[in-house]
Amino acid sequence: MVSREEVLEALSEVEGPDGQDIVTAGRVRSLVIDGARVGFALAAGAGEEAAMEPVSQRAEERVAALAGVDRVLAAVVADEDMPAMDGAMPRGGADSGIAARARRLAGRFGRRDIPARPSPRPAPQRPAGT
Repeated sequence: MVSREEVLEALSEVEGPDGQDIVTAGRVRSLVIDGARVGFALAAGAGEEAAMEPVSQRAEERVAALAGVDRVLAAVVADEDMPAMDGAMPRGGADSGIAARARRLAGRFGRRDIPARPSPRPAPQRPAGT
């Protein structure tokens, strides 16, 4: 089984559209390793989605070349907190949508141990006439 460190090292060899490697730039999100299968999301700033597609392909190829990896799935995800090609680190944020995308990505691997966001509880119903 491949380690998280090995995957991140391979991904650090891939350059993003801003000229910085995708790990240092904070673009690699939601890394999931399930035996010989690896999945991750690559954050794209506003208008960068098209430029990130070839980066995603190179990232998949790098990880697929690692010993012990049979399948790789990378997804480019829009992240409004990701600065567009200015080299700054992303601010992150609880409501950026990355967690939801990670759960969908993990679902493609058959992983069920990533908890879904709990749905809000319905308001208690009052008996009629009170």
